[in-house]
Amino acid sequence: MRPRSLRSMKSRRGRINRDVSTCFGYYAEAIKRHKCGTNTHDEMNEAHEIYRGTCNGSRFGLIGCWEMLRDLDKWRPIDLEVPSSGGGSSKRSKPDTPTDEGPTTRARRRPDGVKKAKRKGKSVACFGIQNVGSSEIQNLESFTQALSEMNVIKGKHKDVEKRRINVAERMLEYQKERDAIKVRKKEGEKRFKLFSVLLAKQNLSEDEKESYLKLNQQFAHLLG
Repeated sequence: MRPRSLRSMKSRRGRINRDVSTCFGYYAEAIKRHKCGTNTHDEMNEAHEIYRGTCNGSRFGLIGCWEMLRDLDKWRPIDLEVPSSGGGSSKRSKPDTPTDEGPTTRARRRPDGVKKAKRKGKSVACFGIQNVGSSEIQNLESFTQALSEMNVIKGKHKDVEKRRINVAERMLEYQKERDAIKVRKKEGEKRFKLFSVLLAKQNLSEDEKESYLKLNQQFAHLLG
């Protein structure tokens, strides 16, 4: 089995991540619809129905990936509660500085230059890379391991299929050889029967003599 390239694995991971993320979103929606009296099977069926209705009737075909990823922290559905409008901080209702009745003017900040913007972007990117959580790394490693296991299983299935095809081809060749042996045996029995008839006959025609001479060369060793 030829190993996958890094680009192929990234593309495959992106497709699986997109489809599984979509299904998990619908699964979370199904959980919200059925708060009690249902089980995981019912909620997953509801998620499949939502997925099929949203994705032009196509079915979700990555059940194995969903089973592997469902218990990870990243993929667990979380209920997000929207804060009420009356629970805001009192600091926002009070202005930080007193305001005059007349119009106020605000000083415009000079926009950053190109070099400064690049430096700021690099610093933000480095900060984000350094602060990547261990859970994200574990999720990526778990996903990569699951994908590798799926590829190994697929490779084993291909090997079994190749072996089955080879055995079937050998059986077919063996059957052809057996049929050819049966045909040759029947032809030999017919020729020996004709030789026995010609041997017992006293007066032979020219054609019969010619056939007798040919058959005599073939079966003379049987007469001693």
